[in-house]
Amino acid sequence: MDALPERCQSSPEGQFLERKSCFNRRGRTPRPLPLKKIAAEVAETLVAFANADGGELVVGLDDDGTPSGLPFNDKQLAKLLEIPATRIDPPLSAKAESFLCDGKKVFLFEIGPSLVTHRTTAGKYLYRDHDKNLPMDADRIAHAKALKKQSLTERAFVPSAGMADLREDLVQRVAEKFRPGIDAKQALIELRLAEPQNGDVRLSFAALLLFAKDPERWHEKAYVEYIRFRGTQREHGAKLNIVQRERISAPLAELSEKVVEKIKPHIGQRQVLHDLFFAENAEYPQFAWQEAVVNAIAHRDYGLRGTPVEVHHYDDRLEVVSPGSLVPPITLDILRKGAGGHASRNPLIVRVMVIVGLMREVGEGVPRMFEVMEGNGLHKPEFAEEPRGFITVSLRNTMVWDDATRAWLARFKDKKLGQNQMRLLAMARQQEGRFTSAQYQKLAALDIYTASRDIKELIRKGLIRLEKKGGRMYRLGKEELGTPPEDFERLTAVLGQKGRLVNNDLRRIWGVDRQAALRRVKGLLEPGWLVAKGNRRGRYYVAGPKAE
Repeated sequence: MDALPERCQSSPEGQFLERKSCFNRRGRTPRPLPLKKIAAEVAETLVAFANADGGELVVGLDDDGTPSGLPFNDKQLAKLLEIPATRIDPPLSAKAESFLCDGKKVFLFEIGPSLVTHRTTAGKYLYRDHDKNLPMDADRIAHAKALKKQSLTERAFVPSAGMADLREDLVQRVAEKFRPGIDAKQALIELRLAEPQNGDVRLSFAALLLFAKDPERWHEKAYVEYIRFRGTQREHGAKLNIVQRERISAPLAELSEKVVEKIKPHIGQRQVLHDLFFAENAEYPQFAWQEAVVNAIAHRDYGLRGTPVEVHHYDDRLEVVSPGSLVPPITLDILRKGAGGHASRNPLIVRVMVIVGLMREVGEGVPRMFEVMEGNGLHKPEFAEEPRGFITVSLRNTMVWDDATRAWLARFKDKKLGQNQMRLLAMARQQEGRFTSAQYQKLAALDIYTASRDIKELIRKGLIRLEKKGGRMYRLGKEELGTPPEDFERLTAVLGQKGRLVNNDLRRIWGVDRQAALRRVKGLLEPGWLVAKGNRRGRYYVAGPKAE
């Protein structure tokens, strides 16, 4: 199979790709859709791409990539090709080509991110978000127009630059991932990073940031600076507490990889209790801080030339500081909720970073950061915007729960609970097994409807119950899900480290004599918190089934 048809068939639909079938597959026999309906849907998708980051629309493939063809005559096909000029206001400049896919004719429309905001001639303003074309309200339209102005920085052409200023091996690597077999120069043109000029090309600022042999020749702060501080605050003057400072330079198409390579050795390890045994985990989950760095590189304001992206490493946290304010409609409130969202001031740069695999599907990174941090028992990422125009993402290395609480929560791992539900159970445990919906709403910053849904799910799973009919107080459910005995909790740290306990350990931890230790350990053996192994002098104790 040729590279182009294969890519159009096999690549997943998303921010930059849409497939459109011309057939109605409801019923036993597929029927061709009216040309008018297809034309309207094509116009809507092209508008959505143009108002976002650009993309490709393949007409004649089903959603799963199966070729279904174009059931139209030549005159009708000509009308399809005219859609960018006839059904979109203002008209779009789109590249359109046809090719055969398993013997069936298919159209490919390629659209770049536009400098103006478009609508269909039917009056619809749309934008692309993941794999959907969403309507734009008045605020979104205003935001889009403002964003187009910001994107002028990366689009500006640099007359003094030429192909000799680029690392052609890096350009070719991206070209192969974008469209196997295409040459470097043509890939730059098709990715809107260059335009033809007298047999050669003139390069955009984005192309130089992404691929230049010396990116700092074109932007003096196009690097990442790693700064290690001693302590938890930045000091100045005689108290200056910088213990390491390193500039990390590379073209943007591989800068984040270089940053990970340089910073990873400085990320410490910590002991984490897992199933009552201590394991070594990274102090900060790599995905979380790597995603923060990638986002900063991709979305920073390159119109600001006085500051690089900075990674501040304190004893208790990592901070990634990015020059530039938030891009509407993204707000601090959206970020702090861990919600997905998409807006790019540098759509050309973002697309290349998605192509090479440095970025996930646009809009998925922040929700995944929250999931990874909370999944590792750490606090949620924190976001702040400074008045002088900087965005800071902070990742803290302090654990949300102590070892005993994490061991207790581990028994619910087969219940498939969300992070907020786990936080609710931990809170209830600390409050003698009781809580209200209002307390949960405050704890997790949820509205009453989401809190109610989560609580009902916990009731269905038998983990909590309403204390009395018509009341507002809930409590933990079955007795066996209650708090482990205090005697057992006091043993967990040593048990996790050694894997087993002997009578001397029990006496030392509880501060009792041998006979008292034997009596107390019996209270942990019968319900299954501990299991005894060996005989007489060789007897020892390991975690029982109730502790797993």
